Parts: sequence; structure tokens; C-alpha cells
Amino acid sequence: MMWMLMAVLTVFAVPGDNVTVMISEPSLLETSDPCMFFLETMNSSAYLPEGSHTIKVGAACSPGVKFVEANGSRIAEITVLSEVKPEKLLEYAAWIEEELMKTHKELSSLKGEVENLTQKLNETISEKERIENDKRLLELELSGLRLNYSSLVIRYNLLSQELENKTGKIAEMESEIKSLSEQSTNYRVATFFLLSVFVGSFAAMVLMSRKT
Repeated sequence: MMWMLMAVLTVFAVPGDNVTVMISEPSLLETSDPCMFFLETMNSSAYLPEGSHTIKVGAACSPGVKFVEANGSRIAEITVLSEVKPEKLLEYAAWIEEELMKTHKELSSLKGEVENLTQKLNETISEKERIENDKRLLELELSGLRLNYSSLVIRYNLLSQELENKTGKIAEMESEIKSLSEQSTNYRVATFFLLSVFVGSFAAMVLMSRKT
């Protein structure tokens, strides 16, 4: 049961009632007594969007004037008229039981989500460890490849130097062979010339001996 003036300046209620307040912009809403709480958050203070919001006047609320403030400015006064009546207490108990059931369902759902997230987190951690292990192995392999590359570079430089030396030696040998070849040709010409002279002289001597 609830009574409320048009301007939402004064509200009259008994323990167990719901009270509606309106705000024109997102605001921090607070009640002056923790016995009153917002149904959306089940807390006596909440940052809520513009629009209408419901406040539950708890069964433990004592008679008197309670206040509701938005961003520090008072927007409503709730006058609790009397202590809770038996019928209201039963209604309130039934509401509490219903809210508890909802909370248990939400808790079970959240528990399932937490278990799924925990499993995914463990899988992510395992994958991270596997990637880090692969990274270490690749780094070791890369280090080995770098050493092998350095060894191959040194070997290449040595072989290149050896090849250059042998190439120079071959060039020297080819030059020497060419020189020897030229000398051999000159020797054959000289030999042929001497033989020709000798043969000519011998022939002349034979002819002269025949004439005599």
C-alpha cells in the first residue's frame, strides 16, 4: 500500500510498502535509513538512470520521516506511519523468500559462469605456457642456426681464400707452361737449323769426295 503526492515531495507508507521516485537524469540515489533499499540493487544507495525507481520500505523500518536524495539533493520524504502489521509481515516474508530464490538461481548461474571462465582461464594459461615453451625452443634453435651460420661464413671465407690462392697458382703454372712451350718451339727450330746445316755440310763433303 502506498500514498504519494503529485510532486513526489511527501510519501506516506508502512513497513513492507513499495515507494516510487522519479529522476530526470542519471543520479546517485540514497536513502537516509538503510532499512529502505532500491529493488534494482537491493542497496540503500545506487547510481541509477533517469526514470522511475522503486524503493522497498523494509519490515525493520521504525515509524518516522525518512529521506531520499539524488546527488545530495532531497527529492522525497517518506513518512513511515506505523510498525509493520502481521499481514504485511507475511507479505514481506513471502517477498523475501521469492527474492532469495531468484538470488539462488542467479548465484547458480554465476557459479556456472565462474566455472566456465576458470576452465577457459586454465586453458589460456596452458596455451600461454605452451607458446612460451615453443618460443624458448625456437630461440635455442635460432641460436644454433646463428652459430652454424657463423661457422659456415668462416668456412666460406677460408675456402674463398684457398680458391683465390689456387687460382693464382694455376695462373702462374699456365704462364710457366706457356713460357716452356715457347722455349720448346725455339729449341726445335734451332735443332732443325743445326741439323740442316750439318746435313748440308755432310752432303757437300760426300760430293767432293766422289769428284776426287
